[in-house]
Amino acid sequence: IVVHETGHALLDAIRPEYFGAFRSDVGAFHESFGDMLALHTSLMDERVIKRVLVQTGGDLTRPNIAAHLAEELAQGLNNKKGANFTGGDYLRNANNKFTWSEPKSLPEKGGPEQLGWEIHSFSRLWTGAHYDLLNNMVKERIQAGDRPDVALRQSNQELLTMLARMLKESPRGDFTFKDMAIAFVKSDKIHGEGKRAALIQRVFTERKILPADLPAEQLGIPPQRSGAALFQSTEGPLVRQLGV
Repeated sequence: IVVHETGHALLDAIRPEYFGAFRSDVGAFHESFGDMLALHTSLMDERVIKRVLVQTGGDLTRPNIAAHLAEELAQGLNNKKGANFTGGDYLRNANNKFTWSEPKSLPEKGGPEQLGWEIHSFSRLWTGAHYDLLNNMVKERIQAGDRPDVALRQSNQELLTMLARMLKESPRGDFTFKDMAIAFVKSDKIHGEGKRAALIQRVFTERKILPADLPAEQLGIPPQRSGAALFQSTEGPLVRQLGV
């Protein structure tokens, strides 16, 4: 919870206009950003890594303590409102299968197995896609011969760095999840030599955040967005705190 709230503060410092936006996507991304930082921070603890590997064997689609966010708060809510009110011993679960729906078509709160348009509920979609990236990166490293603990540790740091780089290209003002996903792909092409661009596009397409028929030119990089100048940013110190 502490890291989650710190994530709000960091994102607000980098993109203060997000707090003034009305679209569910913007508020939901703010909530997801806090959850993503909490996830990454937990996986910097060797005890958590060991426990996750006991629970999953390196297959992060299995239930695990890193994906289960804010356990103590959830236990309090479940004790007060009824067993499994939140879906389990977590407030939100990053290990989910939600796909995009227009927020206006959704109920407000949703539930453990249903998205709602309310920002905390809707945030689970972006967090789930981010978690899919982590799972795919861990699997790739294990298949390449890394020990599961090394794969998880290195994938966690790489994805945290990718998240920080995404903020350099993130939309200003109001945006949709689609807009942010496009920025994510572009940021990897600009700052990461495109190493993960195809994976990002595939994961966010599977989540229906990006359309399957997205024109290639929407993911192109303008000529002026190339070269060393890309790394010069007034947000540099804050972004570096996130892993760049």
